[in-house]
Amino acid sequence: MGLLDRFFGPPTPERFARQVIDLLRSAGDPRTVQFDRENFQLRFYEDGENAGVANLTNFFAEHQQLPRKERSQHLKHIVRGLLTYLKEVPSDFEDARHDLRPIVRSRAYIELLRLQSQLEGHEGPSIPHELIGEHLCAALVYDLPESMQSVSAEQLESWGVTYYEAMEAARRNLAEVDVRVAQLGSSVFATATGDAYDASRLLMLDLIHQLDVRGAPVALVPNRDTLLIAGSDDDEGLGMIAELADSALEAPRPMNAFPVVLINDEWHTWEPAQDHPHYQRFRLLEIKSLGAEYADQKALLETIYRRDGEDVFVASYSAFQDEEERYVSYCVWGEGIDSLLPRADQVMFARREDESFIRGDWDLVQRVVGDLMVPTDAYPRRFRVREFPSEEQLSQIAAGPQ
Repeated sequence: MGLLDRFFGPPTPERFARQVIDLLRSAGDPRTVQFDRENFQLRFYEDGENAGVANLTNFFAEHQQLPRKERSQHLKHIVRGLLTYLKEVPSDFEDARHDLRPIVRSRAYIELLRLQSQLEGHEGPSIPHELIGEHLCAALVYDLPESMQSVSAEQLESWGVTYYEAMEAARRNLAEVDVRVAQLGSSVFATATGDAYDASRLLMLDLIHQLDVRGAPVALVPNRDTLLIAGSDDDEGLGMIAELADSALEAPRPMNAFPVVLINDEWHTWEPAQDHPHYQRFRLLEIKSLGAEYADQKALLETIYRRDGEDVFVASYSAFQDEEERYVSYCVWGEGIDSLLPRADQVMFARREDESFIRGDWDLVQRVVGDLMVPTDAYPRRFRVREFPSEEQLSQIAAGPQ
């Protein structure tokens, strides 16, 4: 790297982390900070004890996209956010009420918080949440100028309020904020407020009902700054939001792109029929979303098992296009290996002796050897397999549905 590149070129992950650490020290952060290169995290310690983790991936993605002249201010913004732990949330609910906000996140967000806490050797805070369809969830945050603090079950208990009481206050607060809605074409809409709560506006049903869509509202929230809506009877509009969501997944702070449909004022997971003109486009969004969530989950699980000395294979969630150009997900079940399998379209059975493979659809595999597949409480879903199917069972699977 030349001298000019070092000082004026694109920031490297190591340089970015060092800048954040230096600013934290300059600001008087009393914690000891270590940079975890492998996981791209800052690890904090107080008196030799774990004091938290800061994931740098999203911060760095945002930093890279900024013009050079804005990066210094962005670093200061990050550090102010990392220091908000020094600010106490009001002990009285009436004092805190006006700064509560709802957030919409991937359901995997809650699971990853749990695994991260497990990795750090403690249970971590319990984050009350409610599911939105199968793959999204809503939770509460205390809104600070530089960051959002999750509201835990312990915090709600200290306030003497239920999750639903606090959520109602949070929704009212968000509804009082002016929202910008962009119309794309004749009947596609996107919120464009840019306050980090655009995805949360999925919960503002009065706003959703005002949008002139054809059919029931179908929504996508591929990142926290994007809410896309079209009608269930608008094939062109659905194709447009699928295309926009695909691009938005590449932006900083991605979530997932599982569509939901509003029926009787409740959001439900939506999937187009297989003969829908955009079925494969939405199928690809599903595979990309699950692929990213399974990869994040796999990395944490592998680290936990490695730390604990457990020999468990955490299988990958992979995909290919078949001869008809359909997207198909799969996982590998290896002979003689204690494994955690992701829920996929197909299972590849890898024999140890001759390294040959047998392939079967997931539903058929479960019918034949479901007793060997123990569901876990993980999300995205995983199944523990400790035994390999018999040759007779493999023959049944290879023969296909009868």
